[in-house]
Amino acid sequence: MINHTTETELTTASENNKVTDGKNLWILVSQVKSNRVVYFTDDVNYQPCMEGNWYFVTQYRGSLPAGMTLANCWSWRFNGHVFKHAGDKIAKPLHERLMESNRNALLALLKEKINLVRKNYAPQTTMGSLLRTQKLTEANAFIDDPNAESALELLKGVALARDISIHQAAELIKSKANETEQVLTVTEQIREKWRHSIKTAKTEAELISIREILISDVYPDLSTRFKFPATTFAPEDWDTPLQKIHKAHEIARLKTQLAEVLNKKRRSNGAQFLANEVLARHKTDLAKKYLMSNRENDNEDFSLLENYAKVHNLTVTDTAKMLVVQAQNFEKTLIQTEMVKDRIEARINSIKTMRNIQKLSIEITLLKND
Repeated sequence: MINHTTETELTTASENNKVTDGKNLWILVSQVKSNRVVYFTDDVNYQPCMEGNWYFVTQYRGSLPAGMTLANCWSWRFNGHVFKHAGDKIAKPLHERLMESNRNALLALLKEKINLVRKNYAPQTTMGSLLRTQKLTEANAFIDDPNAESALELLKGVALARDISIHQAAELIKSKANETEQVLTVTEQIREKWRHSIKTAKTEAELISIREILISDVYPDLSTRFKFPATTFAPEDWDTPLQKIHKAHEIARLKTQLAEVLNKKRRSNGAQFLANEVLARHKTDLAKKYLMSNRENDNEDFSLLENYAKVHNLTVTDTAKMLVVQAQNFEKTLIQTEMVKDRIEARINSIKTMRNIQKLSIEITLLKND
């Protein structure tokens, strides 16, 4: 807070602050964005709150404008050198103020309706527009020439996430981009039309008429117009042989899709911990030794098993048996998934058409539920 002195105190301080050249030293506080004077004093020890960032403090030596007081200094502007009176603001007639208020309300209503329509088409994350542009670039490049040697990392990501072919992903991205462009074009035409009508309305009756249309017609019109049908892909020739580069992209995508599914099955053994496989193998070896050994004469350190048994309220024997069974089950999972991997990878490497790709994508997706 800025501590204001009274005008009487200011005058007294001024008398004590006279200098030989007859000019006083003033401390002026003004708004940093507008130069509006908000406070002044001739107390050379005055210092405003240091946490403020909206004001600018200036030293001024000379005479203040006649008639400027702490009560009316807000009407003055000071740029560090010259004072300027802003003049008394002439209030607009009541009718104009009401018209302006109603215009602002209608503009806000129009903005809200347009934003509601556009909301579902706007990027949901930071820098999403840049990524959309890059995705569309990759999609167009692929559609123009599926065999072109170009990086398609974002396009592959879309295909992988949706378990669809790269061609389908490219068509999806292009379709969504066209849909968004159509929405933006139509909503902007409507916004421009009604914004101009609101701005140029001369009477209250015109604004009332515009309000009725905005409430009853504009939003339903937009809602109906933008209920687009489900995205459909351009017909594909499913049995046409794939070109070399296109085939390479699809093989990489299918192998990544397969790896994600199989790795998820293998991670059930707790592989999220560092060196877990080493410890699991060590625990299994200890468990087998414990079950086969004569514990009285065995010098093997079974503290790892004993600790696990203690914290889980088990006997060491039961812990050892459980660990052996877990290891056997995990070994079965590894063998099964490895066999699946070899079988499907062989088919992936031999794909020739889009029909092969579609069939493999479905088969890999179904593995998730096995």
